[in-house]
Amino acid sequence: MMKTDLILPQILATIYTPQAWRHFLTELRQTLEERFYTTHNDERGDPSHKLPLAGVTQENFNPVLLSLEQEVNAIPVLRLKTAVELTPDLIKEFATWLRQEIKGLAFIEVSTEPNLLGGCTFTWGNKSYDYSLRSNIEHSGTLITKALRIPQGAEGEEPS
Repeated sequence: MMKTDLILPQILATIYTPQAWRHFLTELRQTLEERFYTTHNDERGDPSHKLPLAGVTQENFNPVLLSLEQEVNAIPVLRLKTAVELTPDLIKEFATWLRQEIKGLAFIEVSTEPNLLGGCTFTWGNKSYDYSLRSNIEHSGTLITKALRIPQGAEGEEPS
């Protein structure tokens, strides 16, 4: 794998989600194809407007892109589900905090799940965590039910 540890943090400085990374990579490939790899014709039809990139060709740059893609695909993803849609600024703030906490690169994949009622659930690695209001209510309901459970044999008796 090509050493990309100098360029990768620069590229991912403003990319916080796997979806944004895929969009960036698609745009980069499209731009390289349109502006640098393909010969463009001018108004007269002359194929002379190919932009030179100091010896960069599709053949020698595609391995760099492939290496970047493989490295980025190995970046851990925190999968976060919330009851409401998060703003891009909040996703950025959370991703920045996460990267500082783990001292490395990480993505956040955010989805909205209204049935959580509030709070969130998230998966990191192979562990899942549930901090949703729905789960809290269900757990509290179980505790309340257990606390109010009538002892066996006491059915039909009047409380004293």
